[in-house]
Amino acid sequence: MKNRNILAYSLLTVMFLFLYTNISAKKIPEGNVSGTWTKKASPYYVNGEITIPDGETLTIEPGVEVIFEGHYKFNVQGRLLAIGTEKDTITFTAKDKETGWHGIRFENTPASNDSSKIIYCKLEFGKANSGIQVKDRLGGAICATTGKLRISHCLFRKNMSYHPSIDQSGGGAIFLSGNPVIEYCEFCCNESTFGSALLIFQSNVSPVIRNNYFHHNGGHGTINIGSWSGINTSPVFMNNIIANNHSNGHGVIHFSNGGGQTVFINNTIVNNTCDGDGGAIFTNYETAKPLFVNTIIYGNKPAQVRLEIDSELHFFNCLIEGGKNKFSGQSFTGTYQDIIEENPQFENKANFDFHLKVGSPCVGRGIDSVEVNGIWYHVPKIDFEGNPRPNPLGTAPDIGAYESNSPNSSN
Repeated sequence: MKNRNILAYSLLTVMFLFLYTNISAKKIPEGNVSGTWTKKASPYYVNGEITIPDGETLTIEPGVEVIFEGHYKFNVQGRLLAIGTEKDTITFTAKDKETGWHGIRFENTPASNDSSKIIYCKLEFGKANSGIQVKDRLGGAICATTGKLRISHCLFRKNMSYHPSIDQSGGGAIFLSGNPVIEYCEFCCNESTFGSALLIFQSNVSPVIRNNYFHHNGGHGTINIGSWSGINTSPVFMNNIIANNHSNGHGVIHFSNGGGQTVFINNTIVNNTCDGDGGAIFTNYETAKPLFVNTIIYGNKPAQVRLEIDSELHFFNCLIEGGKNKFSGQSFTGTYQDIIEENPQFENKANFDFHLKVGSPCVGRGIDSVEVNGIWYHVPKIDFEGNPRPNPLGTAPDIGAYESNSPNSSN
């Protein structure tokens, strides 16, 4: 009898939990949304295109799961505050992984609204692969034409953008044409016809991309930078690891028309591959004049740097496998100062551990600032993991995304 009572109690408990879960799930119809989405009412099932109206705010609590039941857009004309925590992330996903959802769209969001924040979120299966407008095919998880946006501590996985014309698509995970900050995020397994993880493509914008990990992304380039108008766009990349990505054309980091004075400081760009005669760094427009400082470019195939035309690039205190004599394509013009061409001696490259070994030639061989064309650029005060740079204080910084306090520093 006792066992029967226990069994009956267990069955009632399971039934109660099932009913409670289905009662608590929130259905969101097509239309305007604002207010607060609570963890108690989660998951939220979205059944149509939704919009945060201009002047209004939607707050999403930590632990909320947002599930799109079809290929619907999430438009932000007001303010979105999706702020999770390290232990209680917010998830944006699709009920049907093949169909996906149409991403969060900050398209011409009025500047009168305060900044939106997407922090400690997971965004997956966003697909910008349909629609008649160009922007419908840009930014699988996020399409942002506003600078009042902070994206931090997020995971972007298995997002995509696609259009038969490569010039009409891009940003498998994120498309930017504003000046937001993207930091401490992971980009994995995203796909696109142009810029599988990130496409920055607009005139005179300078977003900050720092302390992110880009890995195992595919498609036509992982990070693509340019402008339809040909006017310079100049993002700043600091402390990023860009590793084990594959491009089916051109380069993993592709500077196109209007690539401008993009700045890379203390990044680690390793183990990336390209089809054909591409390279980890690829330029095919004379307006692209990127600057690399304290950056490791190593182990990429078939080339570390591919110059499709005569190109003016600037390298200061970098480690480049094979040196400039191994750059493929056309003539290199620009700066090549204090460059190391040795093995960087990672802790365990095969297991994606790009910390520097004791004795690495990268330790203490960086520079703390550099001036180019009257503009000063300074190294970040922390490394990829948030450790102080330089370490120890008063020494020269290391090359790469990680900072060491190796006793054999060459300082």
